[in-house]
Amino acid sequence: MKTQTMYENSYDGIDKLRDSTKLNTWASYVGKYKLQNPGYEAPMAATLTAHYGDAAVAKLIQAASKVPQTEAVTTVLRKKQLSAWLAAEKSPNEVFRRLTKEWTTCSPTRRCTR
Repeated sequence: MKTQTMYENSYDGIDKLRDSTKLNTWASYVGKYKLQNPGYEAPMAATLTAHYGDAAVAKLIQAASKVPQTEAVTTVLRKKQLSAWLAAEKSPNEVFRRLTKEWTTCSPTRRCTR
């Protein structure tokens, strides 16, 4: 029996989150949690990236930005993802290689090869 890696089910999970109700509910919860817990940072983009990877988050942002109900949330996520890459001083080539590698090794139609 093969052991599953973190990324093997990542597209399944992020596809479920793409549903506008779930994404907006989670975004609302994160916002309220921050208000009730001053000083606590719960960055949505960083949480999603740590769990699903850069490519999956980029795909979520791309798909969810086409849905009017999630457009505002995905605009924030896109800015945060880009800011994280800039803060980590990732070059455009590095980001491209990372996204391309994740897109080719993890897809919704086949198992990840990590």
